[in-house]
Amino acid sequence: MDKMSVDTSEVHTYDKNRADDLVVCLDSFLLKRRTVMKIKKIIMLMFVVFALLLVGCEKDGPAENVGKKIDNTVENAGDKMEEAVEKTGDKIKEMGDSIKDSTN
Repeated sequence: MDKMSVDTSEVHTYDKNRADDLVVCLDSFLLKRRTVMKIKKIIMLMFVVFALLLVGCEKDGPAENVGKKIDNTVENAGDKMEEAVEKTGDKIKEMGDSIKDSTN
């Protein structure tokens, strides 16, 4: 065999179907890999959000403190009003009893 001649026994023929199958397989692999990466990113994001929520719920912020003060003030005002109504009711009853006694 001369140096210029080519040994065709080792030359492989191009199989279009096999190449198409390889492309489909590679596309499927890449799609699965992208999907897995997206799922991993979503899971990591969920963990970060969950951690931030836990940290955010532990400490009261300024708005939370103001809200608590307002709640306490309103509750105290309600208690004072109840006391005033009870005292007024007692006084009215006393006045009614004294008027009743004086007319008898």
